[in-house]
Parts: sequence; structure tokens; C-alpha cells
Amino acid sequence: AVDGQLKTNRAEAARLRHKHEELRKQLRTLEERLRLVLATKCLYYRDSLEKQVKVPLLAFNEDDRKRLEGLLYSDQNLDAWSLTALEDVSNRLSIDFAHLPDE
Repeated sequence: AVDGQLKTNRAEAARLRHKHEELRKQLRTLEERLRLVLATKCLYYRDSLEKQVKVPLLAFNEDDRKRLEGLLYSDQNLDAWSLTALEDVSNRLSIDFAHLPDE
């Protein structure tokens, strides 16, 4: 009876390890996709800065804008940024569509 329970527990542990590894792979894939989306958003804003196109942002004062532009206008490779840094910058890039031209 103890041997049977031990085998069952080992089999369950092996199944859980496999499931854990599968979930880690899925998480890495999702993080890579999120990184791509956030980096693309930042690159679009960086491109607008380089082309001197003013993008109206929500709830942003001029100091925040200058600090953000300093980050994005540099030659830093966004691939080197942490996911947390990309999320932080991306969250600040909320466009205020109410102030866009009617064109």
C-alpha cells in the first residue's frame, strides 16, 4: 500500500513538474509578445519625436514630457530595457484623442 502511494505521488510530482515547465514556456512567450507590443508603441512615439510631430498625451505635465522624451529620444536600444521599464514608459504614452486635429 505504501509502495503504491509512493508511486502515485512520484507520478503526480512528475506531472506537476511537466505542467509547471509548460506554464513557464507560455509565460515566456507572453512576455516576449508583450515586450514587442510595448517596444513598438515606444518606437512609434520616438519616431514622432524625431519627425517633430507633437502627440497630445493624457495627464502629462511638461516636466514629465521632457523626462519621457529624454528617455525615448536617446539612441538607447529598447531591447535592452527591462519589461518593467517598457511598461512604465508605455503606460505614460496615453494619447489624448480629444486634442487631435479634426482631419
